Amino acid sequence: MPKEQGATETVAALLARHRSGEVSATDTVERTFARIGEVKDPAIFIALRDYTSLRADAANLDARGNRNLPLYGVAVAVKDKIDVAGLPTTGGPIPTRSECHPPSAACSA
Repeated sequence: MPKEQGATETVAALLARHRSGEVSATDTVERTFARIGEVKDPAIFIALRDYTSLRADAANLDARGNRNLPLYGVAVAVKDKIDVAGLPTTGGPIPTRSECHPPSAACSA
């Protein structure tokens, strides 16, 4: 595993590390889920993508090698009021709709 950066790492710094090959998108998924697990606070995220499928997506991204994508490998959180394919749109801690949405909002696609 590459050298650990602090929680204050910027998106620009992470992108630079990805583009240089210092870390991969897969490394970032593993590091992100490890940090989430260390906190042990279920109130931080209402829903998370499945680790196995997200890691597979990251490995696919790494295999394609196009490190110049705008947010290549950057982990992001999306507010639960925004539709994201495969995740519930709740609008807060009490779900207003329980189904997962097949399409994603344009801002999260």
